[in-house]
Amino acid sequence: MKYLVILIIPLLSFGQNDPTEFCDSIFVSFVEYNEEEQYVAIEFSTQFLTQYWYSYAGFTITNNLGEIIATETLENAGNVYGIGSNMTETRYLQITENFTAPLGTLNLVNNLFSGASPESVCSWMIYDESLYTYVPDDNFEQRLIDLFFDNVLDDYVLTENISSVEELYICCSNISDLTGIEDFINIKTLDCNYNPNLDSLDLSNNTELISISSNQIWGTENGSLEYIDVSNCPNLETLTCLHAQVSSVDVSNSPNLIVLNIGHNEIETIDVANNIYLETLIVDNNLISEIDVTNNINLNTLDITDNINLVCADITNGNNTQITAFYATGNPNLYCINVDDEIYSTDNWINILDQHYFSNSCNNECNSLSPNDITWIDPNWADFDWDLYWDDLDLGSIVDWDNIPWDLIINSDMQPEDLIYYIISQGITANGLPFIWDEFIDFSNNSNLNEYSNIKILIKVVDVLGRDVSKLSKDAQLLYIYDDGTVEKKYVIE
Repeated sequence: MKYLVILIIPLLSFGQNDPTEFCDSIFVSFVEYNEEEQYVAIEFSTQFLTQYWYSYAGFTITNNLGEIIATETLENAGNVYGIGSNMTETRYLQITENFTAPLGTLNLVNNLFSGASPESVCSWMIYDESLYTYVPDDNFEQRLIDLFFDNVLDDYVLTENISSVEELYICCSNISDLTGIEDFINIKTLDCNYNPNLDSLDLSNNTELISISSNQIWGTENGSLEYIDVSNCPNLETLTCLHAQVSSVDVSNSPNLIVLNIGHNEIETIDVANNIYLETLIVDNNLISEIDVTNNINLNTLDITDNINLVCADITNGNNTQITAFYATGNPNLYCINVDDEIYSTDNWINILDQHYFSNSCNNECNSLSPNDITWIDPNWADFDWDLYWDDLDLGSIVDWDNIPWDLIINSDMQPEDLIYYIISQGITANGLPFIWDEFIDFSNNSNLNEYSNIKILIKVVDVLGRDVSKLSKDAQLLYIYDDGTVEKKYVIE
């Protein structure tokens, strides 16, 4: 017994009282194709509420040439009088000499049993999902016909013709929908380059893939591709997807990846931590804010150019001398680049902006730390609503996070309020005094610690001429201005 799946696509025909208006309220399912008894069984149910009656109606199946390959007859019909509302019946269609496979169009025919002018009023496409693959894009199917995997342009391809295919080259075919690719279960190489109207590429069922090339358009324009799924491609070694609109690519389950070229997209984040064999990484012209290749010790080519959001680049993989091609121009928000050896990188990696420099200890967004990044030991720290507190006190942008010894604090018996009170009262800000652990301990033991109602918030730090302190680069006397109107003088030695 073979069970089939019905795709219901009403095809309108016009008759008296417009019977086609009820087609959407007729639901059809395939029951079986009995090769021994030479029939196809279907079940239908009607859910329209009117009293309309399809007189002497029955069912036929036609092939793509319009030939009847199965039909109800007076001899085998269970009900020859017609079809009305709220009916559920099983019908048996006798196959004809034109029958080749349970694939075609199921038709509801008025007057099939009356002998008077039969009229097809509703039609549904039908196929055996166990035998055929649905390929709705005519350009895709035509390409499969050109490659001798199919022979008729009818939206269906014999699955057995494609399930063993290992290489598929469908470049430049104006394909917009690759539905059907999921049944190429043994495909290892896919080239679908230059199909600019293709908007999605789901390869989650193609687990044998080794190479994927889905570049859309050369030049300055981008194609329509917005989605690509390679999350279930463990054997993948090469992925290129250029000039598209893809916003994310998950290659975390592709540990054998060697080449990843996804330039000219809209990608915001990329994680290549699991791709330890990666040799070429090209992510130019995207929206990436941080790049981390510290796990990619085999890297020899890295292109991060023209990522306007890029603020952090950590290239410290312990094998920088192997990177012979490095490109980082067009990144206006990037300054310091973390590397193994700043002298080597400065001498050899010249494709950078004037503002870029190399260091093995960049103090930038790569290693910034906030309380929310920490797993607290003391539950009082873990339960504290840092985001709310920083917002209320407007401290998020002025606290000198890098000079706060979080490891000492979270292992102490200090509470969040202790730290906050100390930061505010002592002006521990990016432009103010450094955080000194011993002074913090002494201050925390002061009897005034719990007088939180007296907290005053530092608003600004200027010199005696009112100039912004950030412009100074030498020892200076500074004025600390607080929200309660008080001003303190401090002399800071740099």
